[in-house]
Amino acid sequence: MSNTEQKPMREDIASYINEKVVFTTDSISYRSSATISARLPAIAAAHLNRVLGAHISIEPDHVFIAESPTSLGNMLGYNLAERGEAILVNRPVYGRFELDYGIQAGVEIFYANTTVDEAFSPTVVEKYEQAFQEAGERGVKIRAVLLVNPHNPVGKAFG
Repeated sequence: MSNTEQKPMREDIASYINEKVVFTTDSISYRSSATISARLPAIAAAHLNRVLGAHISIEPDHVFIAESPTSLGNMLGYNLAERGEAILVNRPVYGRFELDYGIQAGVEIFYANTTVDEAFSPTVVEKYEQAFQEAGERGVKIRAVLLVNPHNPVGKAFG
């Protein structure tokens, strides 16, 4: 039950890989070469600017590259909140976030309870507001909102 599968996006992912991805020896290693590492933030910034239509341009030096979501969650826990504070995320969601953010940084994951359909609709905002108020009533300070895209475990992408 803990594995994710990207069923709704399978065709798009396969098409993208077959049309755009070029594999090198760096593609199958844990660490990429200095050349790849230097290019990736520029490519990611350009992609994010195009896809998000950012109001303020995302620059390559705004992009941080990490080797795994677990290590990234750990680093974000330290940088977004203080020990005992929280990050707000909606359910259903990947169950490891509590460990990724909490074990070392001591940051709590606070949940907005949503159905799968609500998680991708404007009503999710109301659920986030309810959870934010509930956190305040419990004395928990929310420091960030975590949006997982494509969603894990649902596999749907925010459009």
